[in-house]
Amino acid sequence: MSELGAAGWTGALHVGGTPGGVLHLVGGRIAYAETPSCPGLGERLVASGRLSPAAWSAAVAEGRAGRRVGRVLMRDGLIGQNELASRVAVTVADAAGELLRSGGAPVRLVAGERHWLGEIGPQRRRCESRRP
Repeated sequence: MSELGAAGWTGALHVGGTPGGVLHLVGGRIAYAETPSCPGLGERLVASGRLSPAAWSAAVAEGRAGRRVGRVLMRDGLIGQNELASRVAVTVADAAGELLRSGGAPVRLVAGERHWLGEIGPQRRRCESRRP
């Protein structure tokens, strides 16, 4: 995975197995990660009371196709950029941690595939190897 980061790769790294999931990279940086074993951003925002289910659903309905759900949330004043970036970082850390523990799971790369949340800010980390 560190090679993808160093190369500035953009696309999705689909991890098979259980629980499975997807790491989305933009320019070699993790933009989003999701797995069924961790709540996603929407689940977290709604469960915390930060957004109503209706507000989240409306933002996803409007922004999903254009990969700009994050922009819709910020445009409508539902969440600020720093808070959104922080909440995405926590969501990514949880999901990426689960996915990176998947050791020998099959992996499929899809160049250019982007997540529907869209670009939200500069607080993404480049993929780095964590070898001892």
